[in-house]
Amino acid sequence: MVRCNSKCNSFLGFGKKKQVICLAKRDCACNVCSSFLAINYNLYEACAASCNTEDELKRPKTKEQFLAQFTPEVLYSTYKYTVKGFDPLQTIEGKKNQEAQTRTDEQQAAQRKMMMFLGLLLAAIALIAVIKKMS
Repeated sequence: MVRCNSKCNSFLGFGKKKQVICLAKRDCACNVCSSFLAINYNLYEACAASCNTEDELKRPKTKEQFLAQFTPEVLYSTYKYTVKGFDPLQTIEGKKNQEAQTRTDEQQAAQRKMMMFLGLLLAAIALIAVIKKMS
């Protein structure tokens, strides 16, 4: 697969036509996909794979053209990439995460109440023991 750092020299057994195709693939990987490398390596790999088609028309010309192949839900669920105007909490996965967070918060609140009750109970027992010792 041709990536941004690939060499497309003619002395490597490439004919002139194959060298031109290799250069076009490399330019696509460098210009379109390189911004994904810092965000998500799997998204970069998917973009580089789409650049490696022999058909010039199927090769993405811009980052937006590549991202247009996917729905925002697929981009978020597969690559954890959010596009502008997309709320990840509106997806099924986002709703599940939100429900799990709500349950966790409720459990923590119940644990806090239980610990406060046990602390008060322990303080009451200690106070009763001190009062009995004094009398």
